[in-house]
This record gives sequence, C-alpha cells and structure tokens, in this order.
Amino acid sequence: MKNKIIPFVSLIVATAFLFSCSSDDDGDNNGGVTGEVSTSKQYKNLEAATDQINDLTSGAINPGTRSSRKSSQKMSDCYTINQELNEDQTSGTVTIDFGNGCEVEKGDTISGKILMSFSFDINGENISITSNQTMENLVFNDMTVNGTTNLVISISGEGSETITTTSKIDFTWADGLTATIEETGKNEFFTNNETLEFYSLSTNNGSATFSNGDLFSFTTSTPLRIEGDCEYPVSGTIKNTENTVTKTLDFGDGECDSIVTVTDAEGNTTTVDLETTDEDLIF
Repeated sequence: MKNKIIPFVSLIVATAFLFSCSSDDDGDNNGGVTGEVSTSKQYKNLEAATDQINDLTSGAINPGTRSSRKSSQKMSDCYTINQELNEDQTSGTVTIDFGNGCEVEKGDTISGKILMSFSFDINGENISITSNQTMENLVFNDMTVNGTTNLVISISGEGSETITTTSKIDFTWADGLTATIEETGKNEFFTNNETLEFYSLSTNNGSATFSNGDLFSFTTSTPLRIEGDCEYPVSGTIKNTENTVTKTLDFGDGECDSIVTVTDAEGNTTTVDLETTDEDLIF
C-alpha cells in the first residue's frame, strides 16, 4: 500500500465504522452495584452489527474498476454495489443496496442502503483522502440504523499514515428503545521502509447513550500501541464506564503478550489473560 492511491480506497471503507469498539463488561460482574446497566445485550448487538457492516463494506470499492467510470456488482446473489468515478477519477460515489431484505454471513438480515462518497488530494508524495458514509434506512436484524461517518486519511511519502474519524450513529429497536453512538478516533500508522518494522497508535473516545438512561463511554488515556505480529496492544490504557461503574484497562509497557491489567473505581486490580479469559473485554 505504499505510494498507491487505490489500495487506500478500500481502507476508507474498511475503517468507516471505527466508532465500534470499547467496554462491554456485563453489569453482573460488578457485584450488584446500583449503576448496573440493563442494556448490555443490546450494546453487544450494536457491536455485532458494526462488525458485520464493516466486513461487508471493506471490499465495496473495487480497485480494478478504475479503468471504467461506472461499475455494478451483484454480491452473493444478494446485495448490489454500484460505483461511479468522476472524469478525472479523483472522486466518486459508492452505493451498497441491500434491497428489501438480504441474508448475509452468519444469518444476519440487512435491508436499506449504505451511501459513500470519497475524494483524493495528491501533493507530491503526500496523499489526502476524504470520505463520508451515510446509512439510509438501514435495518440490521431487529435494529434500524441511521447515521454518518466522516473519515480523513493523510498519507506521507515517508511511510506514515493518519486516519481521523467522526461518527454519529442512531439505533432503534421495535420496542421503542433507541441508542446513539458518538465517537471521534485517531489512528496513526508508522512503517520503517528500511527494516519494514510496523507499529500503530490508536486513540478512540466516545459514548453510547440509550433512551432508558444507560450510558456506555470509553476514553483512551494513553494511545494503544500495536506492533508487528503482536495480536494484542503492547501498551496503552483505556477507561471504560457503564453508568457509574468504571474499569481501566492497562496493556503494559511494551511486552508482546496477551496480558491486560484491569482496575476498578476502588483501585482493585486484577490481571487478565486475553487468550483464556471468559470476561468480555472490548477494546
């Protein structure tokens, strides 16, 4: 993906749902604390929806279509991806149309549309990409999803990239429950072109507010650092809150392992192995 325009187009779509991540520990792990939430299941459903939508949109823009200004693809006999570029191919639009109902991977059902626009700005070896994504009457299983994500990708000729996102997504259930997720994110990627060593720094802050009063929030105190082939962050801290119940996740001081230290509001600390734990820690 070095000094190429097209591979980053897929990156636009793949990261357009960066709002989806953070704390999701069930309230019953908090010993009957009065701030216990009642919408942990629904919050998990939001995360499942955004994961699935992210998977579907990650390949929505086909690099092979740059030789043609317009293209249309029928995917899995289910949904359609329509792409259109402007004359100089520096901007364009993509529509993913699920029609009146489309069963996708894992048996999930989606209807409605995802609308995307994107543009390029090239200055020497530096590239800036701006993308906007809108969900139009999208229904995921039993949730109606509406909202927008704005994404800006800055790529330097020196091998670094910065992705900033701003998202506001609304979810509605048939029983009248609603939730709104608002998030800002910054992800920085660094590559040593000589050694090919790679690491990234990730900062995400936001909240999910439910109409029944439940509030999930997440704050990155220290950017999460991911290196090379390490599956989990090697350092960084996140503060997660469910109503009045707070937990802080500390990923250590640079060791490539699966250990995270979890501290509650009273200062009680436990060490969790992410490879073996049954605790649902989302980051």
